[in-house]
Amino acid sequence: MLEHIIVICVVLTFLSWMWINYIRSKKMIREAKEAVFPTNAGVSPEMQTINGKVEVLSFQSKSWKTKRLLYFIASIFILITIGITTLFEGDLSWTNLSILILIPLVIRNSLTLASFVVLQSGVYIDECFYDWDDLYSYQVSPLKIGSEAYGMFDNSAQYTEIKFFLDNKNKKSFSVYVRVQTEVDKIRQLCREFKVIEVDEK
Repeated sequence: MLEHIIVICVVLTFLSWMWINYIRSKKMIREAKEAVFPTNAGVSPEMQTINGKVEVLSFQSKSWKTKRLLYFIASIFILITIGITTLFEGDLSWTNLSILILIPLVIRNSLTLASFVVLQSGVYIDECFYDWDDLYSYQVSPLKIGSEAYGMFDNSAQYTEIKFFLDNKNKKSFSVYVRVQTEVDKIRQLCREFKVIEVDEK
C-alpha cells in the first residue's frame, strides 16, 4: 500500500511539472503582445531555434491548440489510470510508473513552442525566460559549414546565428538563427540598449 502511494505521488509530481510548463507557456504568449521584438503582429519572423521555425505566438495558433489538447488528454489518461488501479487494487508498480511519467516528459519536450521574443524585462527563447541581467554577452556570426545548426533547416546558409552567453566563460549559451539582416540589426540594437556586450567570433 505504501509503495502504491509513493508511486502515485511520483506520477502526480511529473504531471504537476507538465502543467507548470503549460502555465508558463500561457504567460509567454500573453507577454508577447508587449514585445519590443518582433513587432510585426501576425507576421511570422524568418527565425529558427533548435526547436524549429519561430512562429507568431497566439492562443489561436495550431501549435498552441495542439499542445493544450494533448496536455488535457494526457492528464485525463493518467488520472483515470491512477483512479482505476486504486479503486480496483490494480498493480501500479514501479514498472508501470515508468510508462506514466514518460507521457508528460515526452509531451513537454516534443511540444515546446519554438519562440524568440524580446521584452523590456528580458528574452524568451523556446519558452525559457532570461532576464537581461542573465545575459552576459552575445556573438553574431554567419551560419556556415561546420556550425552546429548548419543543415538543420532549409537554406541554413542564408541565416545568421546570434548566440547569447550566460556567463563570462561562454560555457552556457543559447542561439537564435535569423535570416533577414534588418532583424539581425534590430536584435543587435536592443542588446546594446540593454547593456549586453557583443563579443567577436573566435
